[in-house]
Amino acid sequence: MPSKISRCSLWLLLAGVAFAQNAPNQPANIQNSLKVKRIVCPGDPAGNLASVDCSYTAKQRMLDFVSSSVTDQAALGAVFFGLVAEARQDPAQWKRDWVGLGYRVGSRYGQNFAKGVTELGVGAIMQVDPRHISYASDPRVKNHQSGVRPRVQHAFMDWLTVRRSAQNGGGSPLPNVPLFAGAAASGFSGYAWYPSPLATPKEAALRAGSSLGTALAASFYTEFQPEVGRLLGAIFKRRTPPTP
Repeated sequence: MPSKISRCSLWLLLAGVAFAQNAPNQPANIQNSLKVKRIVCPGDPAGNLASVDCSYTAKQRMLDFVSSSVTDQAALGAVFFGLVAEARQDPAQWKRDWVGLGYRVGSRYGQNFAKGVTELGVGAIMQVDPRHISYASDPRVKNHQSGVRPRVQHAFMDWLTVRRSAQNGGGSPLPNVPLFAGAAASGFSGYAWYPSPLATPKEAALRAGSSLGTALAASFYTEFQPEVGRLLGAIFKRRTPPTP
């Protein structure tokens, strides 16, 4: 019996020594985890504190391409703008029927797909991050200024330039070659299916300009999304009838 008690005491003593040796590492690990710097990455909602690495990986690039140029977003956008063109009967050479609607939806889907493929390839070669970021969250801005003018300027620059993929989201700026190459592909791909009056360099340039305008609107929406949300909330709140 005494031998069993002594063996148990020995095991408890060894366990206590092991715990004492490992105990100092636990607070250190907790402190190291607290030292991880949380950052706002391009494309993150304002005030997000969950990101620690903003690198735009090949997997993210492919997922964004599939969602915006192949599946849900691409299909919904093509159907919406196709219906608008159907109501306007644009172009006039296509009848306002199911066949004409198919042409209009399919043409917009094809243009968007050509744009997406071009941006995917050029962006992968340049290793850039095409996601928009607001003025307040941009790590490249060292001294933030108050007012609307700096935010407007930033929205334009975030459209004209693109940043290299970087862990902190603040990669060096480059001309937004993927955007302009994609817009050109979107405009000139229409030669394959548009009627001959619309298969001209002028019409292709107009289609490319429309694509660039959409990208500029997306940049401004990213910058002024909080104000837009508050404005829409106030409008819908004003139109909601009071509860009796």
